[in-house]
Amino acid sequence: MKKRVEKGITLIALVITIIVLLILASVTISVLWGENGMITKAQEANFKTEIAKIDERFKIYLGEKKLQDQEFEKGTLNAGETSLFYNTKKESETGSIYTVLSGMEKKIVKDFEIIKGEIFYFTQNKKEAQWALEMGLKTNPYEIIDGVLISSDKNLFLMDEGTGTITIPERVKEVGEGTFAKLEGMKKIIIPPTCKKINANAFNGNDTLEEVVILSDGNKGLETIASYAFKDCVHLKTISMPNTVKELGYGVFWNCSALVNVQLSNQIEVLYSHLFANCVALREIKIPDGIKEIGGFLFQGATSLTKISLPRTLEKIDSNCFYDATSSLEDINLSSENQHFIVENGILLLKNKTQMYVITKQAIQGNTFTVPNGITYIGSGVLMPFWNIKKVMIPESVNEIDAGFFPWSIEEIEISQSNPNYLSINQQILSKDKKILYFCYSQAQTITLEEGIEELKGAAVEKCNNVNTLNFPSTLKKLESHSLKGIYHVKNIKLGKNVEEINGETFQYNFGLQDIEIDSQNPNFMSENGAIYTKDKTKIIAFVNNVVTRFEIPEGVKEIGDTAFSCRQQLKEIVLPQTLKIIGYAAFLSCRDLTRIEIPNSVEKMGDWGVFSECSNLKEIIIDKEPNSLAGSPWDCIYGNRAVKWLR
Repeated sequence: MKKRVEKGITLIALVITIIVLLILASVTISVLWGENGMITKAQEANFKTEIAKIDERFKIYLGEKKLQDQEFEKGTLNAGETSLFYNTKKESETGSIYTVLSGMEKKIVKDFEIIKGEIFYFTQNKKEAQWALEMGLKTNPYEIIDGVLISSDKNLFLMDEGTGTITIPERVKEVGEGTFAKLEGMKKIIIPPTCKKINANAFNGNDTLEEVVILSDGNKGLETIASYAFKDCVHLKTISMPNTVKELGYGVFWNCSALVNVQLSNQIEVLYSHLFANCVALREIKIPDGIKEIGGFLFQGATSLTKISLPRTLEKIDSNCFYDATSSLEDINLSSENQHFIVENGILLLKNKTQMYVITKQAIQGNTFTVPNGITYIGSGVLMPFWNIKKVMIPESVNEIDAGFFPWSIEEIEISQSNPNYLSINQQILSKDKKILYFCYSQAQTITLEEGIEELKGAAVEKCNNVNTLNFPSTLKKLESHSLKGIYHVKNIKLGKNVEEINGETFQYNFGLQDIEIDSQNPNFMSENGAIYTKDKTKIIAFVNNVVTRFEIPEGVKEIGDTAFSCRQQLKEIVLPQTLKIIGYAAFLSCRDLTRIEIPNSVEKMGDWGVFSECSNLKEIIIDKEPNSLAGSPWDCIYGNRAVKWLR
């Protein structure tokens, strides 16, 4: 050891001596270290020698593979620090970039990666990058910032156009928001173990995607798949995730209508809402041990679901988890060790039998359904799929009713006279004092709600299938979120002077309205051109017109309220005023025809969730501000930051 140290010191001393002698000989530092300096040139020569060796080793490997199998295609070869892929690779075969470039020093090879049959050199050293280019290598081909493969046009070229395959580079830790959304021709994705997170909308809208391969290396691998990541991937048939995955976001597989096989990680504790919404081909699913909670609308519209297995660990189920999805359900396999739920007579119940979650078709006999006595809450969507049900009988124990519980075919609701909370009259469910309307199911074309009603609950008139004229009482004070949902034939409505509470979600899923009139004596709100404003007209609360394709918010408006324009799917253009300062959350949710929007310099704050969520054609968000001066970009836009253009 002593000799080695002495040798090292001697070499250092020799180098210093040479440099000192050169300086004494009037050789300047620039001559030594400058762009064309002696030492720089020596470094360049050494670097290029190593590159030449790597190139030679790579060509030898390609030649060997072709000799072994004539079907081998160079363009399918991908290799990183822990993975190796190509078209003729056997399942049992392992390998990496070190396999391809065998014999080379690892400290050199680690900065190289083979993508689609070409060697790429990843470096932040500009000199080395230039030298590599001079040797015919490609450098830093994709935009990766702090390990995040960002949403940019440049990164779209990662897809192999011949096979439609995207192999995420191993140096990627996260796939950025909207990075590959709506990329035409994508068929397969390979996620390496180094990638820890797939961000929101990353692969949203890829209607040709068929296969997702998520690789793991022991306990290392993908951990998070964020909201809408694979939404509208209508040809994706199977998904198998390793047990490294700990979190699935909202609506990850929403509208994956071909999905038939799902294997979930056992490290996940919560399944968030709309995860498998409209997965109409899904027939069977096993919720693994470890899951403690499943959220709302999880299986909404999954109309082919026949069997579900629920684990012992499950503690909480959202009341509308199976909204409009259970008419085909035949079997609920609940772990015998579960301490929170029971299955009885074909109904999944809370252990104390106060709430129903799922009704199988075996529990339905004839066209009348009797809610079991002891049930206190009847939740949204539980009975909705059963169109053969004409009559529902509600016992005295029920103290909370969601209008979404009832099927579209409902003709009669009978409530026990001893029920202390509700009464049923004139095809309506009202509070005992007749001040709250919970549910109206009249099939008349004109419906006049009685004076004395002060509040409309959510979905209160949704199943009034034939109504085209809806008259509200002057006593009405509060319209809850979604209270006017689903009245498709009503074109105009009038609200009185006593209305105190109304919001954008009141009209969120109403696609028939064209105009609204609010009594001029109302001290809280005013209406104009299909929009509702605060009385001083500084805030737009809701836009309800479902016909116009262009709307200009008038100058003077300072705030767009939460969900104000949500679900106005026909709007192609929205002009924002120069006085605008705040845009609320989900303000433009599901404005599907919107392709471009300009945000003025005056805007100081954007909503922290879903401002442009589900705007499936919004490709340009033009912002008259300095880059990143508004927090939250890209505000859930499906195209991610590819769509965001900062002008200053």
